[in-house]
Amino acid sequence: MDEDFEMPPVGGMNGDDEMDFGDDASFLKVGEEKEIQQGLKKKLLKEGEGFETPENGDEVEVHYTGTLLDGTKFDSSRDRGTPFKFTLGQDMQNEMEEKFEDWRGKEAIPGKHGGIRAASIACVVEMMENMVFLACSTNFITYFTKSWHYSSAKASNMVTNFTGTSFLLTIIGGFVADSFLTRFTAFVIFCSIELLGLILLTIQAHTPKLQPHGDNTPSTLQSLVLFTGLYAVATGVGGVKASLPAHGGDQLDCRKQGLISGFFSWYFFSICFGGLLAVTIMVWTEENKGWSSSFDICTVILASALFIFTVGFPMYRFRRPTGSPLTRIVNVFVSAARNRNRFVTDAEITLNNSTDKSIHHNKFK
Repeated sequence: MDEDFEMPPVGGMNGDDEMDFGDDASFLKVGEEKEIQQGLKKKLLKEGEGFETPENGDEVEVHYTGTLLDGTKFDSSRDRGTPFKFTLGQDMQNEMEEKFEDWRGKEAIPGKHGGIRAASIACVVEMMENMVFLACSTNFITYFTKSWHYSSAKASNMVTNFTGTSFLLTIIGGFVADSFLTRFTAFVIFCSIELLGLILLTIQAHTPKLQPHGDNTPSTLQSLVLFTGLYAVATGVGGVKASLPAHGGDQLDCRKQGLISGFFSWYFFSICFGGLLAVTIMVWTEENKGWSSSFDICTVILASALFIFTVGFPMYRFRRPTGSPLTRIVNVFVSAARNRNRFVTDAEITLNNSTDKSIHHNKFK
């Protein structure tokens, strides 16, 4: 039986509500539509074959369309081309949150995709990436003053801008990873950008023509190469730090809170351990072996981190991007504007009071 469900308007269902289709909604004529729960309608589009009907515990595959009160569509499984699967009788929201795919786009298999082994890769990669980032940012003032002959005030301002940009761009990186790309794809792209910026700084450190001579200040070309490399690294760091921890968390069952808590504890330890290596071994290298050697080591470490992360590709599980939340927010405001002159009738208030006991109309009108 091909069924199309219209999802309730925003606010029409609570997170704890369960899908209850009811016996009276199972026998519909083709084209007939019936409300089976407050805000949830069932419509029979095509009559199926056979007499088998699903029972509680059976896995059901349906398409759904979510609309606002004025008919504005905010979500649809048909638009994505992927039907929604859930176990009848269980919480629909929890089922939606637990749907993951493998790299082929098929449903992830527990035990084969995800798990502690896949999540631990994120900890190792974060340790290596954070070591590279802090090795540069914690000692860049010395690099800018001694090698580039900037004043202390100018060098401090440059480091502040570099660090601030790196962390500010995590907002954009997280938005892109959650809305348009998988977190795996977002990490690979942003880590590659960071690596390219680091390679540019390494080439500059090995090329005398791209460095200021004597006590002279850098030329326009030399400054352009420097700032291009710096902010390529900052852009990459912003995306990496937004996507990597979320990717690691996706590998674990969110219902096992102890496992999730343990993962993020180890992830934070990896951040700290990478920072420890940066301010000890890497700073010593910069001060005693030169910045060219430091950039060489950082480039190799970051390239190794990207390689290790991509090697685990077959064992990862991926959460499908949900689209831009800004679109849904705008739809809500547009719907509110269209219905600003609409008055709720006494019949609608009576219907709400009789069908949904959890709504209290005496609060915050």
